[in-house]
Amino acid sequence: KVVGVTKNNDEGQPIQPILATLSPSDSLTFVREPSNPYDSNAIKVICEYQHIGYIKADLAKDIAPLMDSGKQLKGNISEITGGEDGLNYGCNIYIQI
Repeated sequence: KVVGVTKNNDEGQPIQPILATLSPSDSLTFVREPSNPYDSNAIKVICEYQHIGYIKADLAKDIAPLMDSGKQLKGNISEITGGEDGLNYGCNIYIQI
């Protein structure tokens, strides 16, 4: 599950309207952010060249060292949740190392 989806992305754009345009199976890219002030293991999630959130911290702590050693992550959206009845959108993803 991507976290931070109710915030603005690193370009100041709200993530919720971006999620509304995405579909299951859309490809993802992942970018390490070792200088992130909140989490030195931070991994940014990008879809269609737009930052849509981060990998959860408890998962990022295991994946970040792999990325730092040169491993490439591949991923895609498995499900866009919410959006109905005023609920916020969420984004579930599949990651392959």
